[in-house]
Amino acid sequence: GINAEYGEAAKIDDFTLPINVAGGKVLAVGLKAEVRGLHIIHETPDVDQIAPDTGVEEISSPVLDFGTTNILTPTSRVLKIINKSHIATSFSLKVVNFEGAAPAPPPLTARGLPNLSQQMFRSNTNLLTRSSVLLDPLNRTKKQGDQEYWRSQLSHDKGACFIASPASGYLPGNGVTIVTIHANADMWGEYSDVLVSKVGDLEPVEIPIKLNAVNTPLYYKLSNNSRPTVRFGSYPLQEQPVSRTVHISNQGPQPIRLDWETYNIIPHDKTMVDINFFIGDAFPDKSGKRKESRAGDPLIRLGVSPHEGERSTGPFSFSPDQCVIPARGSSKVTLTFDPRYGVGKCGGDYHSYALAYQSLMDNTNTVLCTRQEGEKVPPLKIMMTGKVEVPEVVVTAEEHGFTFKLMAGIINPRVKEHTKVHKLSLLNGSKLHLQFNMRASLPFTLMGGKAEYALNPRQKIKLGHGLVLSERLLNALLSSTRQHFCLQFDKEAGKYKETEEGEVEVDVEEQLLHKTHEVSAADGTVETVVQQVPEKRYHLHSHLLLNYRNGHQQRIPVHSRIVLPTFYISPQAVQFGTCLVGQVSHLTVRLINPSNSPLRWTSTFSGDTSDGEFSISPSSGEFTRADSVLLSITFTAKTCNPSSGTYAFTGSPGNRTLYLTLSGVGSHDERMQRLL
Repeated sequence: GINAEYGEAAKIDDFTLPINVAGGKVLAVGLKAEVRGLHIIHETPDVDQIAPDTGVEEISSPVLDFGTTNILTPTSRVLKIINKSHIATSFSLKVVNFEGAAPAPPPLTARGLPNLSQQMFRSNTNLLTRSSVLLDPLNRTKKQGDQEYWRSQLSHDKGACFIASPASGYLPGNGVTIVTIHANADMWGEYSDVLVSKVGDLEPVEIPIKLNAVNTPLYYKLSNNSRPTVRFGSYPLQEQPVSRTVHISNQGPQPIRLDWETYNIIPHDKTMVDINFFIGDAFPDKSGKRKESRAGDPLIRLGVSPHEGERSTGPFSFSPDQCVIPARGSSKVTLTFDPRYGVGKCGGDYHSYALAYQSLMDNTNTVLCTRQEGEKVPPLKIMMTGKVEVPEVVVTAEEHGFTFKLMAGIINPRVKEHTKVHKLSLLNGSKLHLQFNMRASLPFTLMGGKAEYALNPRQKIKLGHGLVLSERLLNALLSSTRQHFCLQFDKEAGKYKETEEGEVEVDVEEQLLHKTHEVSAADGTVETVVQQVPEKRYHLHSHLLLNYRNGHQQRIPVHSRIVLPTFYISPQAVQFGTCLVGQVSHLTVRLINPSNSPLRWTSTFSGDTSDGEFSISPSSGEFTRADSVLLSITFTAKTCNPSSGTYAFTGSPGNRTLYLTLSGVGSHDERMQRLL
């Protein structure tokens, strides 16, 4: 046999080997060979499998891209070292910058992908075995072991680490070795590194590593840390502030400064987004230390975020409002709930939250690691609930409640003012001594002349409240041409004034009433007539105000309905026909008041009386309730020419006017004489 040993890769096709054989002859043997060295390929299947689906160009060189992951959440990627030659060799892997701090190998799963370089076997027996964790108090659970492992690996305070497992080993000829690259971080940031692979005597291969770690190393020491919430319960208004201590731990390698902002969630808030402007350093260090601006940072920045709540100054506050959580340490802040803030827009039931914006104390961005801060990273959030209970008296109305119903017709030349009174009960159902003053806005009034009240717990008092219907009020209502307006009583002028805003709001309602009545025809038959009668109502809205000594105001809505009287005439036209000149002819009409309101009415005639004369009796009158009156109409012809005229009926209050048209013609024909 012929053994050949080559020092480098080459192609040999012109090599001749002389061989001496017996008899003194020389045999020439030509040799041809292709000498190949190590041929190693590195693949990262996690990246290679993603690349075709994303539509990007094929990745020519391997990259260990861990993507975006939460801090303190281990993750893994796979590196395949493929030996394409028959030559067995060894390999070694080294992370250049963010290697692990501890030499110990990673756990079997390292809380990420399985370590594919190790084989895991499951027992083929279902028999129960003893738990070493229970038997030995020094033993730890798997989760505790993983946490302890990563804590030691990240103890170099670089913020992240990458670990190759195995980091070195044997690479068989035409074989494949799978290496698991584990990654973890305890500080947010975009990390870049290089994994150097050395196989045999080949030149080292550098494989880029990328990791974007997000979230925060801070956490609240609360029972429910997944949704941290501090609940204060209920406190009376003006109670002294209540405080809670909140502990915050930092698992990261850098001290983090927090700036607190509190927000109240407003019920039925229709705001969709918040637009925030940031100028310069949005959260400067209040200790006096100045921070150099980063090159390229804009002076003014705009941020848009979903609207959750309204920025507030109470009732929740943090002390101090800026604090530093030391690296791998903890600190505490005082959260205060101040019931003296009042009920606000939330009605006293506060569901609020606080955002703690995170800034780094000592951080320098490099090509290996860049970290955002301030408004550019998600803030730490904590929920807060508390209720401000306002002790109020319980106000109840007897009989007719808080609504007054009046007919405007009760005001007349003899009665200039009328007050309708309802009874109120005021009960102090709280355990506190309540002091308050009570007032109303005219035309609503309080009876008794007393304004200051003091009620002991469970004490109950009664008082009267009323509505003053006056000629001045009716004049103000009737003088307005608007459907909605406000009234304000001017004490100096002694009258009501119409305003755009005021404590008494007025709505005007106009409707048609369908009224039926019977009319006797000339032939003796009775006919039922349906007539539409307009009616106007004034609705007055106001509040009884209870102003407490603690600054709280209780508003009790009150309402009044004032109905203007209405009336109508039937029939609305009277025709006397042909009448004998000089003879008095008689017909009747009916004037009807369909409402229960008193009504005064007068009539005036307009028309030419040279050819005939009309008269009415009675010509004026007054209704004290719903009623009707029969009016006698007469016509006396003076000539044979036609005569006509109109009676106008005016009702008060309201000045509603009705018209009755009259017509007739005279004749000297005695056949036109009528029997009385």
